[in-house]
Amino acid sequence: MKGPIIVLILCFSLPFSVIAQEAEKLVASILESGLAKETYLNSVEAIIELKRQNYPNVEEEFWPRLQAKVDRELAIDSLVTEVYKRSYTVAELKEIEAFCSSPTGKKWIKEGPQVDQAVLQLIATHTDRLGAALLEQIQKEKLDLMTRSITGCSEMQTGKFFSQQDAALAPVEFTRSKTEQTEVLVDGSERKFAVNWLTECRYTLRLMEEDGSIDPETKALRVNIYALEKNTYQYAAQFEDGEQIFQGLVEKIK
Repeated sequence: MKGPIIVLILCFSLPFSVIAQEAEKLVASILESGLAKETYLNSVEAIIELKRQNYPNVEEEFWPRLQAKVDRELAIDSLVTEVYKRSYTVAELKEIEAFCSSPTGKKWIKEGPQVDQAVLQLIATHTDRLGAALLEQIQKEKLDLMTRSITGCSEMQTGKFFSQQDAALAPVEFTRSKTEQTEVLVDGSERKFAVNWLTECRYTLRLMEEDGSIDPETKALRVNIYALEKNTYQYAAQFEDGEQIFQGLVEKIK
């Protein structure tokens, strides 16, 4: 009984073995054309460079040694062959090989990297242009918040507050009278500001020295409350002669 079973297994396994060998030969031919191997070697360099940027604390001498070790020990051909065999049928590999062997395919292989680089450069140029336009738009939106005028802020001029500011600044708790604001920072330290209300919803802050005086060289922080809702308000703030505009949300807690 064992004999027929063994013959049956061989009948099924031999075609698969032949197909696998044919696929390996086709992939090897494709790799010899330069289509894949250069691409993957460049990818390895790019991966290592990305890791070098992501891990700046690693000693610099590690990276060229890693590159050399990868060059020696990483079997690119075997890895590519395995993935190609899983991804394409023998018929598809034959078509790829035929294309790579054609004049157009050879030109594509030769000039493809430069074309890709030109496309990437074009994308980068347009991305920079769009990014600059977006930054300009965001700045205009923030400037609008600095000049937007509302009323009804009298209840927010004095009391105890908690300020959740944008990423540029840490959240703080503060107490404010008509003329003075005392902030408690996350480390427990305090700082005081002189408050000058310009309108019902717009004021300036100037940092005070320990003796209560104000250094005339200190730039005032201009603050505009542009939105009110129950016990909270949203504000935009900008230093005199400054460009950056901060935003935040303040909650009145007492």
